[in-house]
Amino acid sequence: MNKLHVSKENSKMGKVTSVSLTPVVSCPPNVPCSKICYAMGSYRLRQNVRTAWDDNYDFWASDPIGFFTAIDKYLASTKRPIKFFRWHVGGD
Repeated sequence: MNKLHVSKENSKMGKVTSVSLTPVVSCPPNVPCSKICYAMGSYRLRQNVRTAWDDNYDFWASDPIGFFTAIDKYLASTKRPIKFFRWHVGGD
């Protein structure tokens, strides 16, 4: 079963809703930053981050339409309006 992990906030951005995918494997091939990827630090150090990002990547890879539909449903179901939404918070 596919599971979407949405972060409601983090220490870097505060209360900004976000969704991330596994770094490096979700990037275009041969991007120069893959060897020094900033996002890999959080990915390696935090099991909960690794699980969430891997689950999101697996969901997207197996069912891209379902993945974006799940995000749309999540955003539509929130009780408070979401002012900001960010993709891939681990690094830019």
